[in-house]
Amino acid sequence: MLDGYAQAAQQVGQEHPDSYAGLEVHLDEVAVWVHRKPSPTLDDALRHVVPPGHLCLRDARYSAVELETWLHQVRADVDYWAGRQIVLNTMSIRPGRDCVEIGVDRPDVDGPTLTAYYQATIPVCVELGGALIPLVAPSPAT
Repeated sequence: MLDGYAQAAQQVGQEHPDSYAGLEVHLDEVAVWVHRKPSPTLDDALRHVVPPGHLCLRDARYSAVELETWLHQVRADVDYWAGRQIVLNTMSIRPGRDCVEIGVDRPDVDGPTLTAYYQATIPVCVELGGALIPLVAPSPAT
């Protein structure tokens, strides 16, 4: 049931890229939370695909499209920061955060520098985030 509501809400959201900011499925509440820049058009469309009591509309400052654009800009700066001894371990966006999340080893040291650099153009949240270690499939036995 919730999976179907979430899929329908995501489809509607993709039809409204200037407003849609993402969604979360909350099993405990049996609800789909849709993050969006307030938009009567989007809200009405969502209410047509998710029944009352299963839809929670959450205000967002930025759309997913805006956040994705900024995420790509931060990713493009990885070498710039590495040259300044700041390693960007992770970069992501999550519904409801209204920022590009940057994971570093020393958020207390590097956070002010990153925030000051991006504050005029990109909202960032700097937090502790270690390097991702990719999982490697085991080699088939020979």
